[in-house]
Amino acid sequence: AGHGTASGQGPEVPILNRPEDSQLTNWLFSSDGNTEIYYSFGTTSTKGGSMHTYVNSPTTGRATLSIKHSYVRVLLNGVPVIASANWWSSDWNVQVNLEKGINQIQVQYLSGRGAQPHAPVYLFDPLGKRIANLKVPTNEDQLRFMAEEYKRKSGQKEN
Repeated sequence: AGHGTASGQGPEVPILNRPEDSQLTNWLFSSDGNTEIYYSFGTTSTKGGSMHTYVNSPTTGRATLSIKHSYVRVLLNGVPVIASANWWSSDWNVQVNLEKGINQIQVQYLSGRGAQPHAPVYLFDPLGKRIANLKVPTNEDQLRFMAEEYKRKSGQKEN
């Protein structure tokens, strides 16, 4: 029975695990839509509000964005990729297209019956591995620098 049971993960096979080293840990959090504070997963979490982070992709390509939360809306570069306000659905793994350069990931936490505190977000390649050469912020200074670069790139801020 042990023959032929190795994982057949490939582009056409769904991801069955999410790599822990692909967790996006550093975010800018706002509870009121105005004031942004630095937030890192592993610290105390609350409910509600919205968060955003940035990744710098070396190429344009497919990725899997993963989050486990029932009341959430997730946007990639301003485009909704997950919208859920359903107590029964919570484990999301969606295919997204990263642009070459800086990409913004925004998570809006909604209120609802059974809503949980903030949930970790993972971003990995379609084969369930960490994306090679993907640059993610590792501290507040890098995060804020990427936020400014994204604003300039998307025309939200003058050069």
